[in-house]
Amino acid sequence: MFGSSISKVKALCVGAVLVAQGSVAFAGGTTISSVQAQLNRIKGGGSSSFCYVVEGGAVQGINADKPVRIASVMKLMTSFWAIEKLGSPNFRWKTKIYYQASNGEMHIEGSRDPFFHRDRMYLLLSDLNRAGIKSLNRLTVDRNFKMGMAIPDVSNHLNESSRNTSQTNVTRDDLMQNFNTAKWWGDRKATYARIRKENQTPELLKEISFKVNAADIVPSNPLAGKPGVKVFEIRSAPLRYYLKRMNIMSANPMADELFYSLGGVSGFANFLQSNYGMGNAATDVHSGSGLPIGPPRNDSSMSCSAVVRIIRRMDLDLEKKHGMDLADVVMVAGIDTADSPTFKDGSKSLVVKTGTLTAGDARAKNLAGSMQTTSGEVYFGIFMQGAAAGSGPRQSILNAFMSKFSRKAVNRKTFHFDALDNEMRLRPQGAPAPAASPVQEVQEIVVTARRPAKPAAKPVVLKTAARKPVAAAKPAARKPVAKALTPREKWLAKVAARKAAAAKPAPRKAVASKPAARKPVASKPAARKPVAHKPAARKPVAKAAPKKAAARKIASRK
Repeated sequence: MFGSSISKVKALCVGAVLVAQGSVAFAGGTTISSVQAQLNRIKGGGSSSFCYVVEGGAVQGINADKPVRIASVMKLMTSFWAIEKLGSPNFRWKTKIYYQASNGEMHIEGSRDPFFHRDRMYLLLSDLNRAGIKSLNRLTVDRNFKMGMAIPDVSNHLNESSRNTSQTNVTRDDLMQNFNTAKWWGDRKATYARIRKENQTPELLKEISFKVNAADIVPSNPLAGKPGVKVFEIRSAPLRYYLKRMNIMSANPMADELFYSLGGVSGFANFLQSNYGMGNAATDVHSGSGLPIGPPRNDSSMSCSAVVRIIRRMDLDLEKKHGMDLADVVMVAGIDTADSPTFKDGSKSLVVKTGTLTAGDARAKNLAGSMQTTSGEVYFGIFMQGAAAGSGPRQSILNAFMSKFSRKAVNRKTFHFDALDNEMRLRPQGAPAPAASPVQEVQEIVVTARRPAKPAAKPVVLKTAARKPVAAAKPAARKPVAKALTPREKWLAKVAARKAAAAKPAPRKAVASKPAARKPVASKPAARKPVAHKPAARKPVAKAAPKKAAARKIASRK
């Protein structure tokens, strides 16, 4: 379902060795000479790097083993590590929620999910409201609970340790702001309305209300072992959705948080060394996003050859282990983004990640990924450095490279990120994904949690057990109704009704044209106009008046 029609040589890179043996006669010599000639024309081109590898071949290039500033191309390395360490591109993070109704306390146990964004927070509050929970005396979270809108940019910090320390204060402020709906300003309410409209499955409540009196970040769960505590969980979207969005948007905070949650700088070096014998390739890696740390400034650097070998390994593993390919987690130029003019000559055949740094001598303009050709996949990297770091020079190198291959388009539709799905809904720990009315079973458990005196009367549990099949049967009967009455279908019905109503006024136009026949009647006053001229005959009579007055004046003189 997720793989594309890209054909690959299955014998490539058997085992854990990244460097392929042998060579394939594509256009090796002419490709290198063509790119070299182009680099010679570019000011400062000598400090840049270019390399590529074809299916079944070895890495070739110019300055291929020279360390270069890879900038946001590092996000591809982070993506590869995440898929390998978490085990699947369909991996979902699970966040646990502990709730004690008697004291109105809730604790959120995080999993360092780097993608707990605003959409999911709104879904959580909506589901809590559905379950009858609208206020808390105290909300606590541990340091593994991260909110996407609160994650700081790694470039603001000297190193990983200082970054993670600063995370605590930011999250505490966000808890009080985001979990108190009375503090939401107009823009926040409008955002909720927009997200509710965009995400029709699952459907959020039209309005939500939530209040937290106190919030804090704690080192351990204060509700652990206490009576009457119920445990729920919420899940993230599949990893591959987040990676694809992260690589399209080049989202730095998301990439850094993911990188550090996997083990940080030392963890990444150990991963490359233990699995592929490439530990030395990561000696100058400082972040998951490719942003520098400091001061003093330290940029993440790797060689072009190491980058393209890792990209190739990621693509082959995605196909072999998961039935997917690179395009499932990386941008397809000209299909997944409006930036296609940057790669006008190669749009729809390139699956790539860009990388840009703009600071003086540390400038970089990079591009790395794969190109689909009629002879198979070609993995490549272009790293324009220093004075040569510009869109124009990078494009000229790309054009020289692409001209040596017969390309074909990637068979892929435009990526659409589904921010929410039913798998993310609030549920009892370990329960399957909720269906059309997902919070009903949660509601039953919350109600049970508010009755602490009833455990002694355990025989009554049989009554509750007898009610459960009835409660479970109701949602099953409602499923067909829910499917027939989804918000989208309601909206479509309204649109159809409006179209039908819009068609009715057409016959009324003929009736409206009848007044045109009345115009001749209205023209009758034109016959009265001569009558209106009769006063003109009276004017001589009016002139006689002065003659009488003159006769009077003469008589008075006499």
